[in-house]
Amino acid sequence: MDAKKFLELQGQIKQNNQDYLEFVSELDSWKAELDKRREKSLLNLQQQQQQQQNGSSENLPPVRNSLMKKKYKKKPKSKQEAAEQQQQQKKKIAAYDYKAWDKFDVDKACEEVDAAKPASDEEYETDEEWEEERRKQLAESKKAAGNEAFKAGKFEDAVELYTKATQLNPESAVYFCNRAMALLKLERFAAAEADCCSALELDAKMVKAYYRRGQARQKLGKLPDALRDLEEALALEPNNKALQSEVKQLRIDLHPEKYATGEVEPIFDKPVSQRSQKPLVRVPIQEVSAVKAAQVTPVATATSERTAKDESKTVQTEQPVLTAADQSSAQSGVTHSSSSKPPAAQQTQPEPLPAPPETPYQFKSAYRSLGRRDPLAFCTSVLCAVPPDRLPALIGESLESDALLDMAGAFQAGLSADPAIAPRVYQCLRLIADRVRRFATCVAFLSSGELGQLAQLISQLTGLLQPLTAAGDAQYDLTRLAAAYGVPHAV
Repeated sequence: MDAKKFLELQGQIKQNNQDYLEFVSELDSWKAELDKRREKSLLNLQQQQQQQQNGSSENLPPVRNSLMKKKYKKKPKSKQEAAEQQQQQKKKIAAYDYKAWDKFDVDKACEEVDAAKPASDEEYETDEEWEEERRKQLAESKKAAGNEAFKAGKFEDAVELYTKATQLNPESAVYFCNRAMALLKLERFAAAEADCCSALELDAKMVKAYYRRGQARQKLGKLPDALRDLEEALALEPNNKALQSEVKQLRIDLHPEKYATGEVEPIFDKPVSQRSQKPLVRVPIQEVSAVKAAQVTPVATATSERTAKDESKTVQTEQPVLTAADQSSAQSGVTHSSSSKPPAAQQTQPEPLPAPPETPYQFKSAYRSLGRRDPLAFCTSVLCAVPPDRLPALIGESLESDALLDMAGAFQAGLSADPAIAPRVYQCLRLIADRVRRFATCVAFLSSGELGQLAQLISQLTGLLQPLTAAGDAQYDLTRLAAAYGVPHAV
């Protein structure tokens, strides 16, 4: 045997050994898998037996493919068929009745059986109500998955899931309205308008559909139609402050000359026949400087009697009258020196800040007193004075869009005054987004300008927290926070 053949034979032997080892390894893995399955089945069987012995019942998952299977039910038999079946049961001969069996005509019984209609699938029908319920359940699951995708910022996936929901249940206006919101985020305004129209055909009193169609038409340049949609939504929810601001701004955009000249719209839309016939009276307004107001002394004088609702009332008003010293100083052209004592009105001390709130009522009271008047004090004495995990409970379920914007402005003022509170502000914003139930609804109703205010807050917070994240002191998920507040990216 030459060397070449010997090497070939040696290689063939090695290859055969390798194939044999692979075969044995696969056989061992297959055996191990069978053993695992057998152990798992035995364990499940023991658990079932133990549950039956203990008499406990758990909420088990549905049987596999139970939602996908069609359920059949048998048609109710007519009275004639029921009578025939009952008659046949009466004719049935008992096994021990030999005399009756001797009289039994087998050929006639065979003819009756041949003449009878065989049972077929036509006796059964699909349970349409059950099938419709199954489709609705699947549509709800698709809608829930779409909501999760929308919250995560995956708007394309949300549109696809909402589309599947509309295909499964095309009679639900909510699915079309939700898809319109996702299309607005993708800036596909014409498709969003069409979905809102479909939703309004199914539910003519859906506020969100009117509002989102108005937003889409604004982007498409259909301002009059957008104004009509927003006014319809405002008529259905007259206390919605976000809609009020949107309608006011859109009216200004449509009629800038009307608002530039100072023309005021009527407060009450009454017919002409029900309006007052009295002529309007022009009331002159005279401005008084602070120096001149400090030089005058209020003196009470009686005014004329006024009649209102058939009741006479005497009203006293205060008129400014110059004192004798002031008249002489005015005639001589001498003014008060700067060293004179300031008036009592200018010596008022600032109001004390409220204590940190402990209940939602105290939080609302503090917001009404400081929310817009003093944002910095509201941030330091209220928002940052309570533990961050307590703030969502104090806000409660009555969060409105204007309150959210006021809190954002307060946080901005606090960050500008003291950048060291940036980590606490981040915790407050994250907990508000995660735990306040009406937060997502408030963000959805914000306009582009109001979202810009939130973007400024997130941008300011990002600039303060990025050095801490880069240094490794703490980790802040600013991208997720920006997505929760409707800002595409934290910059």
